[in-house]
Amino acid sequence: MSKDKYICIHKFFNMRLAGTIAFFLFFSGMLCAAPGDTTIVRTHERAHWSWYGSIDQWGVFPAAQIEHRKILLYYTLGCPGAGCSDWDYTTQIQIRRRTGAIDSSLTVYYSFKVNGNAIDTFSYKTDTTYSYFFDTITQQTDSTANSPVMVVFSDLIAQPPVPTDTIFVWSADYYEVINDSAGVPVDSMYISADSTLIQQSLNVYSPFDVIENVELARYMTPYGGNLTSTWSQTWVYDVTDFESLLHDSVEIRAFYSGWSDGFTITLDFLFIEGTPVREPLSIQNIYEGYYEFGIATNPIENHLVPKKVLLPAGNTAKVRFTASGHSFGGAENCAEFCSKYYYLKINGTHAGSNPVWRNDCGLNALYPQPGTWLYDRSNWCPGERTHTLMHDVTSFVSLGDSTDFDVDFDSYSYTGGAGFNPAYYISSQVVTYGQWNAVNDAGIEDIIAPNSRFTYNRFNPVCGSPKIIVRNNGSATLQSVNIHYGIEGDALSLYEWTGAILPADSLHITLPPMNYRPGSCGKFIAYTDQPNQTQDEYTADDTLRSVFEDVKEYGNDIVVYFKANLFPNENRWVMYNADGEIVAERSSTTAGALYRDTLFLEDGCYTYVMYDSDGDGLSFWADDDGAGQLRFYQLGGGIIKVFTGDFGRETRHSFHVGSYNSTGTIESSHDIQVFPVPFAEEIHITADFVLNGEARIFNIHGQVVYSERISNSAHAALNVSLPSGIYFLRFSDGAKQVWKKVVRQ
Repeated sequence: MSKDKYICIHKFFNMRLAGTIAFFLFFSGMLCAAPGDTTIVRTHERAHWSWYGSIDQWGVFPAAQIEHRKILLYYTLGCPGAGCSDWDYTTQIQIRRRTGAIDSSLTVYYSFKVNGNAIDTFSYKTDTTYSYFFDTITQQTDSTANSPVMVVFSDLIAQPPVPTDTIFVWSADYYEVINDSAGVPVDSMYISADSTLIQQSLNVYSPFDVIENVELARYMTPYGGNLTSTWSQTWVYDVTDFESLLHDSVEIRAFYSGWSDGFTITLDFLFIEGTPVREPLSIQNIYEGYYEFGIATNPIENHLVPKKVLLPAGNTAKVRFTASGHSFGGAENCAEFCSKYYYLKINGTHAGSNPVWRNDCGLNALYPQPGTWLYDRSNWCPGERTHTLMHDVTSFVSLGDSTDFDVDFDSYSYTGGAGFNPAYYISSQVVTYGQWNAVNDAGIEDIIAPNSRFTYNRFNPVCGSPKIIVRNNGSATLQSVNIHYGIEGDALSLYEWTGAILPADSLHITLPPMNYRPGSCGKFIAYTDQPNQTQDEYTADDTLRSVFEDVKEYGNDIVVYFKANLFPNENRWVMYNADGEIVAERSSTTAGALYRDTLFLEDGCYTYVMYDSDGDGLSFWADDDGAGQLRFYQLGGGIIKVFTGDFGRETRHSFHVGSYNSTGTIESSHDIQVFPVPFAEEIHITADFVLNGEARIFNIHGQVVYSERISNSAHAALNVSLPSGIYFLRFSDGAKQVWKKVVRQ
């Protein structure tokens, strides 16, 4: 199918919901698909998480006979009428899988109960009984009436047994002590019974389906005390691995671990039809639960025991592992604030390991928050998705046979001090796949920048280098691919990427600057072709589009107003141009000092970045760093940009100066050749057109390390002396740019 037959949906779009047009949804990102090939199933619509517990809903999903290229889960969190909760809580979206097994629960019914309790025998009188005691004031024996008891009778023949009668009587068949005038026990009185009941019982077994929870997605709620009832945001999960379970009628559970009110949750499943990359044959739980950690009397290894799983015959397999640590205090502040490794073993052989840790909470898209949002944690950040780690285990498992899976953790001994015992939420599954449906197949998985989607707000808006994610959907290692990109409707740039992406893996790629044009209606397009210098075997996912906002336009003279906090050694700012070259920076400051740096900028695109090495920004309520300030002024004018001080690890701002229209890499039938690869001291450039422009070489940090003017020649030899490494050569003649990757031996 040709690319011009694809449509892009970026605002409102309607799809089939269980075969019927049901509703319209808004998404800020853009999905490229063939008309009519996406089915949307909504299972939860602003369901209210008011307290700890689960909200279970059924969804009618597509039939198993329909092939799907990808399945996405759109997880939309919102605030109820009173606003969101102040605290960060674990949420899980799970499939309630009917295993097909039947179990039963035992209920014992009794012929009678006395005050709600079942006893073997009961003797009673129908008249009041008394308890006798010696009154030390009157020096006489006295008595008080005993309270009656309630006896409820049941008919054990009825199914289920039902109550048939109730009587109020007094316990009997016991001796009452008699005292003399001095209060000394001298005798006893037998309280005889009018009747005695002998207990009968009936055992009833109630069968039920065995239901297994399979986690689809995990998200940690933000510190939401500053969010109002109008707030909501959406996060996207790729749940294609669960395709074999998402057919026909499926029960979906939305679990909330919060002890306060609360949030709302909306869940939309997007089924994108097409040939699967490789057919998911099965997905089976290895572990699913909440496991205490470091408890000597109940070690986690008692629960993460070896699990035998029968795998179907197939081609490849992988293990998904999601773990997040909770509670802190005592030694090492486990499990929330300690980094511990897990170790995957298959049939007794080490198959992989990773730390259960996130070191990027200070780059959270949802910032600032009232709480300690920027502290790195055990694989979670408040207001972010929890990461799932993948292990290709094809070489370790026995497809078509039983395989033993086991997970161990680093040792830890909890000695107290936390609010509750340290623990990990762990969900792990093994996925098996059929044959790959393509050998050479590259696609664009996502556009990070330019993109107005909330989850990428740290990197947007931009006017310089786009950032995309390329995925290898073929069975061969992806070593090269052409990437075409730019503003839709304009001439596109071409980047010839080379490297290595293993099958089913993805890579974040920063492209050379695009041909940015302010006021372009914010439509960006990128597509791939020629993977491994051959025809792409599946073109439906080659193209992706995004909408984006224009960057601000400033005058050429900008004043950077920066007041350092009490720890200025943590901060450094840098101004980059569109080519990634540093045009200004400041790193040496004094505590509490004020700096006004005037920058005289040529027309062009720029990105300003303030870094904080400690990850707590210029101001943060939970530290003692003091409060810094950061602003932009127009020289001779007023404030044009105010930065929040509570930005975490870094804050960045892109803008353009003057009537800027960058000269991007214009796609053309012309090309240049660079040889040898790798080079030693000399690089040769040849072309099928006259070279009349500038050749620049950039290092991997975007800094220019060599430049030379080439005039009216079809061949040029550059004498380059550079350290060993990877570089990028750009030739530009003002009308077009061509980039080539070069390697110094």
